[in-house]
Amino acid sequence: MTATTGSKSPSSPSSPQPRRSRFQLSSTSSKRRRRSWSPRSPSPSSGQRSRSRSWSPAFSSFKTEEAKTLYMFFSFVGSPIAYGLYAINVPSPILPLPPLQPCNQLSELNKTIYPILELRERDYAESMCCVELESKLYLLGGMLRGPPPDPLHWNDPHMFTFPTDVFVLDLATISTNTDATARQESELLRKGTAMNAGKALPYAFVAYRKIYALGTARWVNLPLFEVFDLDSNNWSLLLDHPIRGNISSHALVEKKVFLVTMDGNVYSYDLDTFEWVNFSSYSTGHCPFYGRGEIVEDTIYAIYSNTVAAIRLTCGSKPELRAKGVFERVALMSRSSDAGEVIGSRLQANAGCANLIHLGNRIFCYVLPVSRSHPEIPQCTHMTDDENLDVSMIIFEALKEMYAGSSSGIDMTFFQSKLIRSAQYVARSKGGACLGDNVLLCCGMISTNAREVQ
Repeated sequence: MTATTGSKSPSSPSSPQPRRSRFQLSSTSSKRRRRSWSPRSPSPSSGQRSRSRSWSPAFSSFKTEEAKTLYMFFSFVGSPIAYGLYAINVPSPILPLPPLQPCNQLSELNKTIYPILELRERDYAESMCCVELESKLYLLGGMLRGPPPDPLHWNDPHMFTFPTDVFVLDLATISTNTDATARQESELLRKGTAMNAGKALPYAFVAYRKIYALGTARWVNLPLFEVFDLDSNNWSLLLDHPIRGNISSHALVEKKVFLVTMDGNVYSYDLDTFEWVNFSSYSTGHCPFYGRGEIVEDTIYAIYSNTVAAIRLTCGSKPELRAKGVFERVALMSRSSDAGEVIGSRLQANAGCANLIHLGNRIFCYVLPVSRSHPEIPQCTHMTDDENLDVSMIIFEALKEMYAGSSSGIDMTFFQSKLIRSAQYVARSKGGACLGDNVLLCCGMISTNAREVQ
């Protein structure tokens, strides 16, 4: 599976329905699309849902496989281990829970997982980024730290080198590792085609079988933008991008990619005309979402404050909408819905940045790393257990119905969700080494021997 940022819309129902705005709020359950799920009671307008479950293996157009694996690639700071690759085998097919089955009974709770691969801090560049293309993970960019020319200036730019190396890992060869043995780098990692220039503080995205790599550190005299074509197996330099600041997120909308900086500035890049547009004048001063936005029909689903938000573009809309910024948050996942309740229970002060994966047919996988409190001083949120990292995996369906409500006295719009599965794991290093602070750089779902369910 290719980790492109666009997703195909699910097939339309067999009986034609009158066209309705995506963002129109549903007022009665009779207007809802027929689903295999049992109807909710009371109506979503009340913000509550029934505890009852019905089960039917009715995802007829959803792909199922003999094997399905969630991979997670972490960066660790303050650890002898710079990067770690973990994997979790996911039950297949991904179906709702059977009737009257408690959510956690089919979940793996606190199962310990060990890395498939560990990369030592002394051997690899720091601050690399990674993307997935055609079930292969590409690691690129970053900087190697050498001895400072002047001991009084430990962060002198002249002490850094910026390698052009690209490392490729075939994800089809990995599976869950439940013992403390990681495979050798030579077994999994190979060098791919090198870039034309290194990338400092890199960011990369995938679109249409190509990898676009950007460097965001302008204090380095290096080309800032290039593209890798999988078909030709070559990197080509592109004109430098205009982005100022660190990139936090992106979304691919047809042939345009929108990139967002940490301070909320938005830029778009046209993949056909190679033109950049700076939307900084529409900046709201905060990042509208984090990570890769997943496109479903005419809506972007993405992480916002570690919950899930439904977002739309406003840059082509009326001026009063553009005043709200390039992106407008349409709705947040309801905390009172099945999946929202589980996600809310996992959020803690030590939670990292969540990631969201669209599996098709409005089915999403939400992945959240949470650093444990230090066992000797659990009341101190600034001290964490560096040897154990909790990882939550929550698979849910995002329903189309929305309703008006309030949160902390603020009027908002919410969308309902249906929990499918949830699980929690404990990630450790292979030798009990300190993992330090962690960042989930990349995650996705891969499969082998894919077949279409009829």
